[in-house]
Amino acid sequence: MIKRLAAVVASVLAAVSVAFIALPSQAAPDAARWVKQVGTYDYLLTPDYDGVLPLSRVVGNSTIGLGTFDHLDGELILIGGTVYRVGTDGVPRTASLAVTSPFFQGVKFAPQSSVTVAAGTQCSELTPLIDSLMGTSDGVIAVRMTGTFSALSMRSVPRQETPYPPLSEVVAQQTVFPFTNE
Repeated sequence: MIKRLAAVVASVLAAVSVAFIALPSQAAPDAARWVKQVGTYDYLLTPDYDGVLPLSRVVGNSTIGLGTFDHLDGELILIGGTVYRVGTDGVPRTASLAVTSPFFQGVKFAPQSSVTVAAGTQCSELTPLIDSLMGTSDGVIAVRMTGTFSALSMRSVPRQETPYPPLSEVVAQQTVFPFTNE
């Protein structure tokens, strides 16, 4: 169960991290298709890892997303409307909506199309593939991938305390979890 959930979490993590691209400057899209974001990357670079809003307000009607928790206490992964926290042990656990987050990006996932990706496709091939399918590299694109993967790597960072170290130092000490499908 944990290995399967980890594989699903990792696939969404990889896909969504590839999928959040700069928002184009054009007419405002339908509010139902907006990306919900709390905090910014610059906020984390300050460094300030204090949560700004509880997850109950952060997540809203988003169904997939990524972020982190107060004090960078693990990776926040939202799948199917459920928030998971992946700590330094690599195990995804359901998170309380009462905790706060300094950074989150999520969308109410409503697929516009579906495509089968060829077996053996490498992660580095996904961005150009997605761009070609969408016909543009502009905008925000949410992608959900489901499948069987031969290998995946996930990562997480431990909770940080004040005075906060720079994000580059925190990431340099991250824990990496390699998963293989044996």
